[in-house]
Amino acid sequence: MSLCKADIEKALSRVHSHLQPTSLIRSLALEKEISFPGNIFLKCEFEQPTGSFKVRGAINALMQLDQAERSKGVIARSSGNFAQAVAFIAHKLAIPVTLVLPENIPAIKLQGIRKYQPTIVFAGTTHEEGNCRVDTLVKEKDLIPLHAYNSYRTMAGQGTIGLEILQKLPKIEHFYCPIGGGGLMSGCATALKETHANIQVHGVEPRGASDYYASRLSGTLKHLEKADTIADGLRASCVGNLNYPILNAYVDDVEVVSDEDIIQAMKWLYEKEGFVIEPSGAAAFAGFLQNSQNVSGNVVILLSGKNVDPESFQKWTAS
Repeated sequence: MSLCKADIEKALSRVHSHLQPTSLIRSLALEKEISFPGNIFLKCEFEQPTGSFKVRGAINALMQLDQAERSKGVIARSSGNFAQAVAFIAHKLAIPVTLVLPENIPAIKLQGIRKYQPTIVFAGTTHEEGNCRVDTLVKEKDLIPLHAYNSYRTMAGQGTIGLEILQKLPKIEHFYCPIGGGGLMSGCATALKETHANIQVHGVEPRGASDYYASRLSGTLKHLEKADTIADGLRASCVGNLNYPILNAYVDDVEVVSDEDIIQAMKWLYEKEGFVIEPSGAAAFAGFLQNSQNVSGNVVILLSGKNVDPESFQKWTAS
């Protein structure tokens, strides 16, 4: 593996040159409701200026480009949050950016991207269609490609979340994190496990995009023909080939949750904590609720983003 805690420590200084650490808050309401034998903490990545954790990886990747690479401009494919993160940081660093987006991108994510005035290209509805368009544009325009998860630089940036958690809470028994392409979990699990190997790391996937869960069962990397879940940020048909061995080494188990489980998690977080969280951002919370009777001690649950259309959020949480 070519990712280690030292890489993440270097990334932390780059990330903190642009961002403040996000909050780690204790959920007394949930502890009381489920009579939990320990302390439950929520890592609030929805506080980021772009509304999700993705900005960490974007900062670490873009700040390591040399001047020649910056002058060429960068390109990235994204379902929304990584595109907004890249546009935000590229704008601050005066780097030209082209973003390849799905035709069905949520309106709130497209709105957040447009305000930084990147070049936008729409390409189908799947990751594969977007990746194909990126490959074509890289060849045609000599752009520098950035990957949302299958990149050690991106992983190291996302892993700074784990270091921030340890700075505030050195003793952790359990960590819950969503898995889409695997970059977020790869970075966080590396930071946590290479500090304290006994921390139990729990991955969570939506049932309609549970490719890594299937990979764990089979022992081989599995691809989905179609991902079908309301958690648009977790619709990767397969985890990255760079992420896969890291996940296998450091993730202790994988929970699979239904879209209804995710909706109930969103509803609880809104009603009890006042947080508006997008489906992908609430997946880890849903996974914990499903398995809470089997854990104890200090638990950290990652709330990874808040970029959800108000109309959709109201529809999902009103029932």
